[in-house]
Amino acid sequence: MHRAAALLLVLAVPAVGGAEGAAGLPDAGTLAPLVRVGEVERFTPDSLWEKINGAAELYRRFGLREAAFAYFEHPQEPSRGLEVSAFLLAEPLGAFGLWAAVRPAAAAVEPLGNGAFRTRYHAALWHGATFVRLHAFGDDGQRAEHLAAGLREVAAGLGAVPPRPALLHAFEALVAPGTVRFAPDHLLGREALPPGLEGRTAEGLGVFVSSAGAGEPEGYRARLREGRAVALAGGEGFGGIDPDLGPVSWVVRSRRLAGLRAPPEAPGAERVLKALFDLPSP
Repeated sequence: MHRAAALLLVLAVPAVGGAEGAAGLPDAGTLAPLVRVGEVERFTPDSLWEKINGAAELYRRFGLREAAFAYFEHPQEPSRGLEVSAFLLAEPLGAFGLWAAVRPAAAAVEPLGNGAFRTRYHAALWHGATFVRLHAFGDDGQRAEHLAAGLREVAAGLGAVPPRPALLHAFEALVAPGTVRFAPDHLLGREALPPGLEGRTAEGLGVFVSSAGAGEPEGYRARLREGRAVALAGGEGFGGIDPDLGPVSWVVRSRRLAGLRAPPEAPGAERVLKALFDLPSP
């Protein structure tokens, strides 16, 4: 069934298809002059494909727990409206990971929730374990109006902003703004490596650190050319040239893996690795 615009909201309810309600989230009249059309639709990780087939796996990868859709449009101008996508994730890092994955590098971060941004057609916000997306329809002025209002209402409805995860907060202080990404399954996309954070320092040095254990990096060694043992920052590991990524080095200390997208003798390697090992636990 055609709808001119949609608002997808994560609802903090325990079941899909139950009574509507979510304290602090926009209700049917909050986004005037847009009004809600139809009832809220809710989905589990296993049923989300019914709504967004082809994109559902992205949200499952970051730890989706539930999602709910509500639709808003302008009664007299059906081409004008708002589409917002929001998801409740298993942990705040998952919500951040989705937010960082869709944020254009040039988009300024706004102080709403744990972070928000807007472009001409699109906006997104993350707030604790909730990730929200908005897409606007209409002319330039209408889109800007609806995106700004939508972000404000969603952020206000979600309430007090929770602290950023300690590991993420400390990692962000080590790298250039906007470069942080969360790999919820495997760092560098390599199955032998654990989940974790990736980023780039102001000097351009690519770095990464695990968020859960050290994985089994020995399984990554066979992929590297010119491999050699590495001992840095009180840890031991391995380095070499990944055919797809270029030089990579990592070391493990106290069940934490930290590494570089560079050879171990790269300028600043010892200092950066020490700082990565000093980061707080997740």
